Amino acid sequence: GTFTKKAISAIHCNPTGIADTEQHLPELKAFPNPVMDQLTVQFNFPVQLFEIENTLGQRIFSFRPASEPESIQSIDVHSLPPGIYFLKLKGTEAAVTAKFIKD
Repeated sequence: GTFTKKAISAIHCNPTGIADTEQHLPELKAFPNPVMDQLTVQFNFPVQLFEIENTLGQRIFSFRPASEPESIQSIDVHSLPPGIYFLKLKGTEAAVTAKFIKD
């Protein structure tokens, strides 16, 4: 399966005073889910930090991309013990979290 997480939309007022909903919501897809070895991550916003946490909120590992990351990234999770984890992508304008299961 694929897990997709979208952030809550930001509301902006245009010069007419009528509220507009921002069209480009941060989106994160993590698959396959459950995963064995390689977690593929797709996103549509600039990411500065990738983090994986366990269900206790403990950071298992994190890394910063060497350069502006592509909109797709593969993360090696084969060394993680089986369980539930949270992948957090953080950028200057957005932070999005996706839950995944490691088999």
